[in-house]
Amino acid sequence: MPSCVILGNYTEKALSDIKTAAEIGEGAKAAIAAMGGKVIFSAITFGQYDFIVVVEAPGDEVMLEVAFRAGASGMFRTQVVKAFPDAEVDPIMAKL
Repeated sequence: MPSCVILGNYTEKALSDIKTAAEIGEGAKAAIAAMGGKVIFSAITFGQYDFIVVVEAPGDEVMLEVAFRAGASGMFRTQVVKAFPDAEVDPIMAKL
């Protein structure tokens, strides 16, 4: 299953009620699962981003929908980065 790393920031809308951040996160995980995906890892971070989420999804189209839904919620600004596991990269590198 394709993997992506989601780098995100809470918007002012989300920060105005930050006590619900865990609830928001659980809702996002449930939405991803409903689309056939799976959250592999999530964490709150310091620095440029407020959180990071690693997701497996049935396809890039699902990840695009996740990104659209996150943006449309007004709660997050995200950057989605396609990730390639070693198992996929190693055979390609072996050809070089």
